[in-house]
Amino acid sequence: MRLVEEKDPPTAVRYLTALRAGLEAILCRGEEEGYTVGWVLQEVLSGRLRFYHVVEGSEPKGFVLALVDARRPRRPCFYVWGIAVDSCRWHEQMAEEIERIARETGCAAVAARSPRPGWARWARKLGWQPGAVEYTKELA
Repeated sequence: MRLVEEKDPPTAVRYLTALRAGLEAILCRGEEEGYTVGWVLQEVLSGRLRFYHVVEGSEPKGFVLALVDARRPRRPCFYVWGIAVDSCRWHEQMAEEIERIARETGCAAVAARSPRPGWARWARKLGWQPGAVEYTKELA
Protein backbone atom coordinates (compact mmCIF):
# COMPACT_ATOMS: atom_id res chain seq x y z
CA MET A 1 0.00 0.00 0.00
CA ARG A 2 1.20 3.48 -0.79
CA LEU A 3 -0.22 6.97 -0.99
CA VAL A 4 0.09 8.86 -4.25
CA GLU A 5 -0.71 12.55 -4.58
CA GLU A 6 -3.01 13.29 -7.47
CA LYS A 7 -1.80 16.65 -8.75
CA ASP A 8 -4.36 16.99 -11.53
CA PRO A 9 -7.42 18.48 -9.76
CA PRO A 10 -10.04 17.14 -12.22
CA THR A 11 -8.59 13.62 -11.84
CA ALA A 12 -8.61 14.01 -8.05
CA VAL A 13 -12.27 15.02 -8.18
CA ARG A 14 -13.02 11.92 -10.30
CA TYR A 15 -11.33 9.71 -7.67
CA LEU A 16 -13.21 11.48 -4.87
CA THR A 17 -16.48 11.02 -6.72
CA ALA A 18 -15.74 7.29 -7.03
CA LEU A 19 -14.86 7.18 -3.33
CA ARG A 20 -17.74 9.46 -2.32
CA ALA A 21 -19.01 7.07 0.35
CA GLY A 22 -15.75 7.47 2.27
CA LEU A 23 -15.93 11.25 1.98
CA GLU A 24 -19.54 11.28 3.17
CA ALA A 25 -18.55 9.04 6.10
CA ILE A 26 -15.90 11.58 7.18
CA LEU A 27 -18.42 14.41 6.97
CA CYS A 28 -21.11 12.43 8.85
CA ARG A 29 -18.75 11.50 11.70
CA GLY A 30 -18.30 15.18 12.42
CA GLU A 31 -14.51 15.12 12.06
CA GLU A 32 -14.79 18.32 10.08
CA GLU A 33 -18.14 19.73 11.15
CA GLY A 34 -20.08 21.94 8.79
CA TYR A 35 -18.28 21.02 5.59
CA THR A 36 -20.01 19.59 2.54
CA VAL A 37 -18.96 17.29 -0.28
CA GLY A 38 -19.17 20.29 -2.62
CA TRP A 39 -16.81 22.33 -0.43
CA VAL A 40 -14.26 19.49 -0.33
CA LEU A 41 -14.39 19.07 -4.12
CA GLN A 42 -13.92 22.83 -4.59
CA GLU A 43 -10.93 22.90 -2.22
CA VAL A 44 -9.34 20.00 -4.09
CA LEU A 45 -9.99 21.69 -7.46
CA SER A 46 -8.40 24.91 -6.18
CA GLY A 47 -5.35 23.04 -4.90
CA ARG A 48 -5.79 24.23 -1.31
CA LEU A 49 -6.62 20.71 -0.13
CA ARG A 50 -4.24 17.96 -1.29
CA PHE A 51 -5.66 14.63 -2.38
CA TYR A 52 -3.69 11.38 -1.98
CA HIS A 53 -5.19 8.11 -3.09
CA VAL A 54 -4.40 4.73 -1.58
CA VAL A 55 -2.81 2.49 -4.17
CA GLU A 56 -2.87 -1.27 -3.92
CA GLY A 57 -3.47 -3.00 -7.20
CA SER A 58 -5.35 -1.08 -9.87
CA GLU A 59 -8.43 0.22 -8.02
CA PRO A 60 -8.48 3.15 -5.57
CA LYS A 61 -8.90 1.76 -2.06
CA GLY A 62 -9.23 4.99 -0.13
CA PHE A 63 -7.77 8.44 0.27
CA VAL A 64 -6.16 11.02 2.49
CA LEU A 65 -7.02 14.72 2.31
CA ALA A 66 -4.38 17.02 3.77
CA LEU A 67 -2.95 20.50 3.71
CA VAL A 68 0.30 22.11 4.74
CA ASP A 69 -0.25 24.52 7.60
CA ALA A 70 2.49 27.12 7.30
CA ARG A 71 1.29 29.51 10.00
CA ARG A 72 4.56 28.80 11.79
CA PRO A 73 7.05 29.07 8.90
CA ARG A 74 9.90 27.45 10.82
CA ARG A 75 7.74 24.47 11.77
CA PRO A 76 5.25 23.81 8.97
CA CYS A 77 2.79 21.07 9.80
CA PHE A 78 1.22 18.46 7.53
CA TYR A 79 -2.40 18.54 8.68
CA VAL A 80 -4.41 15.43 7.85
CA TRP A 81 -7.93 16.67 7.19
CA GLY A 82 -9.56 13.29 6.56
CA ILE A 83 -8.75 9.64 5.95
CA ALA A 84 -10.98 7.02 4.36
CA VAL A 85 -9.72 3.50 3.73
CA ASP A 86 -11.57 0.25 3.31
CA SER A 87 -9.30 -1.78 5.58
CA CYS A 88 -7.96 -1.38 9.11
CA ARG A 89 -4.92 -3.49 8.18
CA TRP A 90 -3.33 -0.41 6.64
CA HIS A 91 -3.14 1.77 9.77
CA GLU A 92 0.59 1.34 10.37
CA GLN A 93 1.47 1.61 6.68
CA MET A 94 -0.81 4.63 6.32
CA ALA A 95 0.94 6.39 9.22
CA GLU A 96 4.34 5.64 7.65
CA GLU A 97 3.19 6.96 4.28
CA ILE A 98 1.77 10.14 5.82
CA GLU A 99 5.05 10.75 7.65
CA ARG A 100 7.02 10.16 4.44
CA ILE A 101 4.90 12.65 2.52
CA ALA A 102 5.13 15.21 5.35
CA ARG A 103 8.94 15.00 5.28
CA GLU A 104 8.99 15.29 1.48
CA THR A 105 6.89 18.46 1.66
CA GLY A 106 9.27 20.03 4.20
CA CYS A 107 7.04 19.67 7.23
CA ALA A 108 8.38 19.36 10.76
CA ALA A 109 5.25 17.72 12.20
CA VAL A 110 2.06 15.88 11.34
CA ALA A 111 -1.29 16.65 12.97
CA ALA A 112 -4.80 15.21 12.77
CA ARG A 113 -8.08 15.44 14.68
CA SER A 114 -10.69 12.83 15.43
CA PRO A 115 -13.91 12.94 17.42
CA ARG A 116 -13.34 9.27 18.19
CA PRO A 117 -11.39 8.78 21.46
CA GLY A 118 -10.59 5.18 20.52
CA TRP A 119 -8.14 6.40 17.88
CA ALA A 120 -5.86 7.65 20.66
CA ARG A 121 -4.74 4.08 21.49
CA TRP A 122 -3.86 3.42 17.85
CA ALA A 123 -2.11 6.78 17.48
CA ARG A 124 0.02 6.33 20.61
CA LYS A 125 1.21 2.92 19.38
CA LEU A 126 2.52 4.67 16.27
CA GLY A 127 4.30 7.44 18.16
CA TRP A 128 1.66 10.17 17.92
CA GLN A 129 1.05 12.24 21.05
CA PRO A 130 -2.12 14.08 22.04
CA GLY A 131 -1.91 17.78 21.28
CA ALA A 132 -4.15 20.70 22.05
CA VAL A 133 -7.59 20.07 23.41
CA GLU A 134 -10.38 21.82 21.54
CA TYR A 135 -13.24 23.38 23.45
CA THR A 136 -16.37 24.52 21.70
CA LYS A 137 -19.51 26.35 22.78
CA GLU A 138 -22.56 26.69 20.63
CA LEU A 139 -23.85 30.25 20.46
CA ALA A 140 -27.59 30.80 20.42
